[in-house]
Amino acid sequence: MSSFALNACWCGNTRLVPWSEGYALCTECGGTLVARSAEQSGAEADDGASLYDSAYWTRGMLDQYRPMGCKNFDDVALLHCRERTAYWMRHFVRHLRPPAKILELGCGLGTFTHFAAQLGFAAEATELSPAWRKIISEKFGIRVSGGIPGAEARQAGALDAVAMFEVLEHVLKPQELLAVLAGELAAGGQLWLQLPCYAGTAYARADAGFTRHLRVGEHIFLYSFASLTKLLDEYGFTRRIRYAAIFPGDMFLVASRGEIPSYAEEDNRKFFCSVPSAIIPYACLGMAETLRGVEAQLVNIVTQSRASIAELAAENAALRKRLEKLDPAALFSVQEPFLASLDYADYSPAADNFAPIEPAGVQRLMYIRLDGIGDCILGNAIFARLPGRFPQAEITVVCDTACSGLFEGADRVARVIEVNRHKLADDAYFRQTVKVLRACKADAVCNFTFSNTPRSFALSLLAGAPLLAVENDDANCAGYIRKIFEVKVNTLIPEAKLLQREYDRNRAVLRRLQLPNDRGPSLALSEARLEAADEAWRSAGIAKERGIVLFVGGLSPLRDYARFDEVLSLLCADRELGVIALGSKREYEASERVLSVLRAKGAVVGNFCGKLPLMTSLAMLRGCELALGVETSFAHAAAALETPHVIVLGGGHFGRFVPYSPYSTVVALPLDCYRCNWQCKYSVPHCIRGITPETLAWAARQSRKTPLPGGGRLVLQPPASWPERENLPRWQAPEAFLQENRKRGKSCRTAILTPSITHEA
Repeated sequence: MSSFALNACWCGNTRLVPWSEGYALCTECGGTLVARSAEQSGAEADDGASLYDSAYWTRGMLDQYRPMGCKNFDDVALLHCRERTAYWMRHFVRHLRPPAKILELGCGLGTFTHFAAQLGFAAEATELSPAWRKIISEKFGIRVSGGIPGAEARQAGALDAVAMFEVLEHVLKPQELLAVLAGELAAGGQLWLQLPCYAGTAYARADAGFTRHLRVGEHIFLYSFASLTKLLDEYGFTRRIRYAAIFPGDMFLVASRGEIPSYAEEDNRKFFCSVPSAIIPYACLGMAETLRGVEAQLVNIVTQSRASIAELAAENAALRKRLEKLDPAALFSVQEPFLASLDYADYSPAADNFAPIEPAGVQRLMYIRLDGIGDCILGNAIFARLPGRFPQAEITVVCDTACSGLFEGADRVARVIEVNRHKLADDAYFRQTVKVLRACKADAVCNFTFSNTPRSFALSLLAGAPLLAVENDDANCAGYIRKIFEVKVNTLIPEAKLLQREYDRNRAVLRRLQLPNDRGPSLALSEARLEAADEAWRSAGIAKERGIVLFVGGLSPLRDYARFDEVLSLLCADRELGVIALGSKREYEASERVLSVLRAKGAVVGNFCGKLPLMTSLAMLRGCELALGVETSFAHAAAALETPHVIVLGGGHFGRFVPYSPYSTVVALPLDCYRCNWQCKYSVPHCIRGITPETLAWAARQSRKTPLPGGGRLVLQPPASWPERENLPRWQAPEAFLQENRKRGKSCRTAILTPSITHEA
């Protein structure tokens, strides 16, 4: 498949006005956008020589429709039947009745031709790809011939109608096509068209319904209604009826060289109900119309709801301003009466914003970290350095029950106190935990968590010793409560929270503590854990040096990625690799679905989700070829163990936690809804579901190369891979991250990559 430059409009005009990087504007014919280049796509081929080969449909179509909930060809076909096919046919039967002979040129999925045949029309279709023709003809039982007009001999005037839906914009020589069709259509034959509508520069550049059509090489001519009518007039199609298009940015019409008959709804009802085989298909048209009406009502409801939400947001903003004028302590008493009632007066804050606790007086140090496993691993960048700051202290670690194994055998750790962080909401459990912590008689308490909850912050203040803490953000604690707590902290490290990346925040804390900050997180693994991990690899029959560790799920189902089977199929096709799945019991079934696909293809796999202790699972990452999964604790463990890893990164906390390691390669689909703190406003997390297997496989191949110095790789999936639709977020470069990344030194900077692969839009 090759491309060539276009220097003229369909009308022959070569004096084109530059319009965009990919298109020029012709004003001679009434307004046509002309692509600057086009693909040689007319060949009937399925070997990559044609743009419209079978891969255009089997892969590109699914990529386009997955954000709409379609998982396979059947889902897409049913969606087409419900929306566009029914809409087009509803108008079609107003002007034509069976047994008229119709041809659908470039039938795509074939649903319109199938529907027409069910209603009694003598319907056939054309399509370019022989392999795709075979698929849809077998699927729908329709006749589909080669896609080049004129290739099949027909008598002059043999056709009553030709339908070209979303086709004409792809045609390089529209005059030749219309000349052939004019000869094959009867005198009153009808030409049905849906295609993009260029409605002037201001509209075309601003309306998402039209900008989605700006696909250079594929959409060659983007006609205005005026330029289209000029083209049709040249071949005598002067009678026209235009209808509202089903999609914004399009036009939908019927054209003929003779009178266009019209049939009333009641007459059509009688006609089709007199044909037994047509009753159900015709009834489906009515149901589809009803459904469109319901959808219109829902859109109206949503529009009204958005207006109401906007009003509520304005009221909420006004209330916030009123609340800001209230005494925070009084507000704290109302919102958190239990926490407000506790006595935090044991120690007074330092006079300035940072007065380090003197190390010489600290014999017993308490380290409090009450968040997740991945947070604890990332925080170990500070924890592992603490003995250097407090050389005489034994350390008591207070952490969530799930994280206790991370501190096994750590330097200077005397004991680990396990706390069920989810039970801290219970007042009695909270009081009991305070007693346990006070009984340790610590000389100083450290809490380097940047997003404490009110309870974890309060627990640190009540532990019975001066508190060394960092200034927090408001992710898990209301700002006014955070400020109340922070003024009670004895020693507060302030500026670290201004940095976007957690890794950079930890480095800033180490710098204030006058400790080395030249390394990332660490993970201590005992010989027993490493041996148990090696035994697990052996039991699966996989050499870990040629093994991939897969982790399909994260802390929240929002982060789960469902297409790892396709990614691993691509990777295992390159070379013989084994795959191990790790995670909790929650991820077992999802992992098994992935592994069953690989198992059927002959790959050696093992599912250890929920079967191994945490530290053994983490030890399995050491020495394997690649770790692949979502943003979770395994990603941080892989970074700590210097194992190459590829991570599906969503937008909830984009840029805060990964990447930071030279061994990290993260893949992201940047959207304008990023930084939502995982409060997703869509029915599905598009930032996760929209990432394609091809992008991940490409990233995985990059990760096999020599680790990049600095903060690893960020692979941004290009905008051409993401559809522009009204109900979807827009592709948007993560400028805040990119700007901060540019400010970093080379030793910390992340390399930004764009896949050199083709995505179907």
